[in-house]
Amino acid sequence: EELDTNATATTIVTEVTPYTTTVNLTATKEVEADEDITYTESVANPPKSDLVIKLSNGAEIKIKAGETSVSVTVASHDDVYGETDGTTEDVSITGTTGGVYEDLDTSATASTVVTEDTPDTTTVHLTATKEVEAGEDITYTASVA
Repeated sequence: EELDTNATATTIVTEVTPYTTTVNLTATKEVEADEDITYTESVANPPKSDLVIKLSNGAEIKIKAGETSVSVTVASHDDVYGETDGTTEDVSITGTTGGVYEDLDTSATASTVVTEDTPDTTTVHLTATKEVEAGEDITYTASVA
């Protein structure tokens, strides 16, 4: 019996494109200075482990394993000088940990317009001595309400 060893085999290697999951980021569109901005992060496919998302404003958002979205609130900057009217707070994703994804698209950004808050009104009441004789001192009293 003879063994034929002249046959050849061909193997084709194809590269599998990883499945990309996109992290979506939304924020409150407009707030007054010092009001809360709500950030919402979501993914179409729930993470297999907790997914921690770090934002450029220092906030961290955690989407728990098996869930697809979460919201957090962060105070906008209080502007005591009244210079923020119409400015925007832009936020981007700076990093992630966990989640167990093949490929995670973290290019999402969100913007919030910050308008000048309604100023607090401070009232000063001024009273004085009702009557004095010539040459006497007048007493003035100021009180804040």
